[in-house]
Amino acid sequence: MAGDACELSLRAADGGTANVDRVLEVVGVASNDDCGRASRLDFTSAATATRTLRVRGCSVNAQGSFTLACRRMLSDPIFRNGSD
Repeated sequence: MAGDACELSLRAADGGTANVDRVLEVVGVASNDDCGRASRLDFTSAATATRTLRVRGCSVNAQGSFTLACRRMLSDPIFRNGSD
């Protein structure tokens, strides 16, 4: 959703999977390959922008399957996102 904070993940704990090392990227915004097969990326979408998501192997020969988990992260006005 426009203007929402989102979590994109290939980690099993988040509901994603990847059988080879992957790079997770929101084109023109951010990318992540810190977790190897379990890349994870948080970003906030612009209110009026359409974004392209790219999931690719780390090498030319890296082919395989993956499941991408996507979750919208809601702010909590009562507990200030857990910081209180």
